[in-house]
Amino acid sequence: MMNIIYKIFFLLQAKMESGFIHGISLHGIQHITMGFADDTFIFAKASEENIQHILVSLTPFSEASALNINMGKSTLINISTHHFHFPSWQGRKIERGVLFRHLGYPLGMNVSTKDRIEWVLCRIKSKLNLWHVAQWPLHIRIRIVQSFL
Repeated sequence: MMNIIYKIFFLLQAKMESGFIHGISLHGIQHITMGFADDTFIFAKASEENIQHILVSLTPFSEASALNINMGKSTLINISTHHFHFPSWQGRKIERGVLFRHLGYPLGMNVSTKDRIEWVLCRIKSKLNLWHVAQWPLHIRIRIVQSFL
């Protein structure tokens, strides 16, 4: 599955380098995609034409691999543009400055440190609740504690 996702990355990178689609520039380097687990983030210039070119670029890949973009789960997120109007977009839209969550982690502009720390602590607590430490032998518990010291 990951090989297929990487092929999407390479396809979009090649389309960006050819000038057919436009990504974003960070520190002078052009970027278009990033993946995490089975999620793909596409960073693109905020224009109706660019979004259509990206979707058109993915169509042959979808047909060849039998993998389709689920527009019901897809979200267009405005991170910096003032004119955010895409009438042909069928998925969800999130305006600039709105706090949203991805995999439970708070994202968006001005996410407070408190929210980020609460998320991390909640994740740690949920993992610790799965551990049945009292059932582990003493030498294992000591070794775990030593590995963190």
